[in-house]
Amino acid sequence: MLSIRTRVPLVALAAAAALTTAACGSTKAKAPSSGNGAGASTSAAAASLPADGEAAFATALAALGSGSSVTAKLSIGASTSDLAVLGEVTSDGSDDSSSNSADEKLGLEALGGNITFAVTSTDGSPLDKAGTKTSSDVTVNGASGTLFETKTIAGVLYVRAAVPKILSLSGTPSSALAPAHKLAQNPKLAFIDNALAGDWLKLDLGALSGLARQGGATPGLAGDLGAKVIAALRGDVTVERGATNGDETDLTLSAPVKKVATDLVGVARTVPQLGAALSQVDLSKVPERTVKIDAKVKGSSLSQISIDIFQFFPAKDQPTLSGHHFPIQLDFSQAPVTVTAPATSTPVDLPSLIGAALSGGLKPTA
Repeated sequence: MLSIRTRVPLVALAAAAALTTAACGSTKAKAPSSGNGAGASTSAAAASLPADGEAAFATALAALGSGSSVTAKLSIGASTSDLAVLGEVTSDGSDDSSSNSADEKLGLEALGGNITFAVTSTDGSPLDKAGTKTSSDVTVNGASGTLFETKTIAGVLYVRAAVPKILSLSGTPSSALAPAHKLAQNPKLAFIDNALAGDWLKLDLGALSGLARQGGATPGLAGDLGAKVIAALRGDVTVERGATNGDETDLTLSAPVKKVATDLVGVARTVPQLGAALSQVDLSKVPERTVKIDAKVKGSSLSQISIDIFQFFPAKDQPTLSGHHFPIQLDFSQAPVTVTAPATSTPVDLPSLIGAALSGGLKPTA
C-alpha cells in the first residue's frame, strides 16, 4: 500500500461538523420525496417528523437531548480495498517500504476502530436541562483495542493513553521515551512514568480553568464562536427529506464547499487568537463544488450522519475512486450510560507544576 496522507479526512470531518451544525439554522429546505418505502408502514414517531427537511433535521437533532444519556460513535465505514485506493490517490510516489508499511498498519488500525463520546446527566434529568450536572467518557479505539480514554466526573478529569501500543503502531522504539523517563526522576514529574505505563492520571478541572483564564482564554468564547458559525452558515445548507421506511427516515444535507469555507474563515477571523493566523488564507483555490452528508432519523431522533470523503478529492482522482466510497460515520444512541471513576489514578497538581517550571525547578535530576 502506498503512503497515506491524513489531511483530506481531517478536512472532511471539519466540513461535516460545520454543515451539520449549520443545518439547524438552515433556511432552505426541499420538499420531501413522495411516499414511503414500498410495503413499509410508517411508525408514529417517524410520522411526527415535520414534512420539510430543515425542520425534520432540527427536530431529530434536538431529540438527542431529550434523554438522560447519549452516545456518539465516530467510525470509518470503508473496506480494505477502499483504503488501498485512498493510499493510491494520496501517495507522494515514495518507494520507502518501511514508511508504506507503517502507513498501512495505521490505516488498518483506524479502519477497525472508532471514537466514542458518551455523556449522561448525573441526576437523571434530560441532557438539554442538565446544565453542568453531567459526566462523560471519550474513548479512542483502534482495531487492536483502546488507545486513549478520558473521563470527566464531578469536576475531575481522568486521562490515560496506551503508550506502549501507540509506540508499536507508529513503529517508534521504546528508547524514544528515555528523555521522558529521565524527567520523571524529578519528584514533581514522577507522574510521567505512570502516564508512559498507561496508568490513569487525575486532574482538577477547576484548576485547569483557572490556568486557562490566567493564560488569556476568554470564558464563553467557544459558545459565542459556535453561535457565530451557525449565524454565518444559515442559508448555506439545504436539507432534503427522503423516504420513510418503517421507523427510519433518510435526510440529505448539501452545501457549496467554497461558500461554507468563506463563511467559516470569515467568522474565525473575528477571533483575535485566530485572525492573524488566517489573514493569509487563500480561498481562491477552494473548488466550486457541492458536498453532501447523509443522515438517518430513527423514530424522531437522529441516529446517523455519514459523509463520503472521496467527494472532496479533485476531479483528476475521480476515475480512480469510481466505485469506491470512504464514509466517515457518526452513529447516535440514547441507551443508558454509566461513567465511573477509575479504581486507581495518579493526581497531577498542575498549578504547582507550572509554578515549579517557571521557577526553573523542573530540571532533570543528575
